[in-house]
Amino acid sequence: MVEGYASSAADGKGLNYGDYKSATFDALIAQAARQTDRAQAFDTYRQAQSQLLNDLPAIPLWYAKVSAVASSRIDHAAFNYMGLPAYNELTRRAA
Repeated sequence: MVEGYASSAADGKGLNYGDYKSATFDALIAQAARQTDRAQAFDTYRQAQSQLLNDLPAIPLWYAKVSAVASSRIDHAAFNYMGLPAYNELTRRAA
Protein backbone atom coordinates (compact mmCIF):
# COMPACT_ATOMS: atom_id res chain seq x y z
CA MET A 1 0.00 0.00 0.00
CA VAL A 2 1.31 3.34 -1.00
CA GLU A 3 -0.42 5.16 1.88
CA GLY A 4 2.46 4.12 4.14
CA TYR A 5 4.51 6.86 2.47
CA ALA A 6 1.99 9.64 3.11
CA SER A 7 3.37 12.72 4.83
CA SER A 8 0.85 12.10 7.62
CA ALA A 9 2.63 8.79 8.36
CA ALA A 10 6.04 10.50 8.79
CA ASP A 11 7.67 11.78 11.96
CA GLY A 12 6.88 8.65 13.97
CA LYS A 13 3.14 8.74 13.21
CA GLY A 14 3.04 5.63 11.01
CA LEU A 15 5.06 3.27 8.79
CA ASN A 16 6.86 6.10 6.94
CA TYR A 17 10.13 5.44 8.79
CA GLY A 18 12.20 7.49 6.33
CA ASP A 19 10.02 10.55 6.98
CA TYR A 20 9.36 10.94 3.24
CA LYS A 21 7.13 13.93 2.48
CA SER A 22 5.77 14.96 -0.90
CA ALA A 23 2.82 17.26 -1.56
CA THR A 24 2.47 15.74 -5.05
CA PHE A 25 2.34 12.19 -3.70
CA ASP A 26 -0.11 13.16 -0.94
CA ALA A 27 -2.39 14.84 -3.50
CA LEU A 28 -2.36 11.74 -5.72
CA ILE A 29 -3.28 9.30 -2.96
CA ALA A 30 -6.00 11.65 -1.71
CA GLN A 31 -7.38 11.93 -5.24
CA ALA A 32 -7.31 8.14 -5.66
CA ALA A 33 -9.14 7.63 -2.36
CA ARG A 34 -11.92 10.00 -3.52
CA GLN A 35 -12.45 8.19 -6.83
CA THR A 36 -15.75 6.36 -7.17
CA ASP A 37 -14.64 4.49 -10.29
CA ARG A 38 -12.29 1.62 -9.40
CA ALA A 39 -10.33 1.79 -12.68
CA GLN A 40 -9.71 5.51 -12.24
CA ALA A 41 -8.65 4.97 -8.65
CA PHE A 42 -6.17 2.26 -9.70
CA ASP A 43 -4.78 4.55 -12.39
CA THR A 44 -4.29 7.35 -9.86
CA TYR A 45 -2.62 4.97 -7.39
CA ARG A 46 -0.28 3.89 -10.22
CA GLN A 47 0.62 7.55 -10.73
CA ALA A 48 1.37 7.80 -7.00
CA GLN A 49 3.58 4.71 -7.26
CA SER A 50 5.43 6.31 -10.18
CA GLN A 51 6.01 9.39 -8.03
CA LEU A 52 7.47 7.14 -5.31
CA LEU A 53 9.75 5.48 -7.84
CA ASN A 54 10.96 8.86 -9.08
CA ASP A 55 11.59 10.12 -5.53
CA LEU A 56 12.94 6.73 -4.33
CA PRO A 57 12.44 7.37 -0.60
CA ALA A 58 13.52 3.84 0.34
CA ILE A 59 15.61 1.13 -1.27
CA PRO A 60 14.62 -2.40 -0.25
CA LEU A 61 17.88 -4.21 0.39
CA TRP A 62 16.57 -7.37 2.01
CA TYR A 63 13.46 -8.93 3.44
CA ALA A 64 13.38 -9.90 7.09
CA LYS A 65 11.08 -12.87 6.61
CA VAL A 66 9.55 -15.02 3.93
CA SER A 67 6.02 -16.37 3.99
CA ALA A 68 4.66 -19.25 1.92
CA VAL A 69 1.67 -21.54 1.81
CA ALA A 70 1.19 -25.03 0.43
CA SER A 71 -1.91 -27.17 0.66
CA SER A 72 -4.05 -29.29 -1.63
CA ARG A 73 -7.04 -27.46 -0.10
CA ILE A 74 -5.87 -23.94 -1.04
CA ASP A 75 -6.62 -22.64 -4.52
CA HIS A 76 -5.16 -19.12 -4.21
CA ALA A 77 -2.92 -17.47 -1.63
CA ALA A 78 -1.87 -13.82 -1.79
CA PHE A 79 0.58 -11.78 0.24
CA ASN A 80 0.50 -8.08 1.04
CA TYR A 81 3.24 -5.51 0.46
CA MET A 82 4.93 -6.49 3.73
CA GLY A 83 5.13 -10.16 2.73
CA LEU A 84 2.42 -11.24 5.15
CA PRO A 85 -0.51 -13.43 4.14
CA ALA A 86 -3.53 -11.50 2.87
CA TYR A 87 -6.06 -13.68 4.69
CA ASN A 88 -9.03 -12.01 3.03
CA GLU A 89 -7.72 -13.19 -0.37
CA LEU A 90 -7.23 -16.88 0.49
CA THR A 91 -9.58 -19.16 -1.42
CA ARG A 92 -10.34 -22.85 -0.89
CA ARG A 93 -10.15 -25.32 -3.71
CA ALA A 94 -13.57 -26.56 -4.76
CA ALA A 95 -14.30 -30.03 -3.42
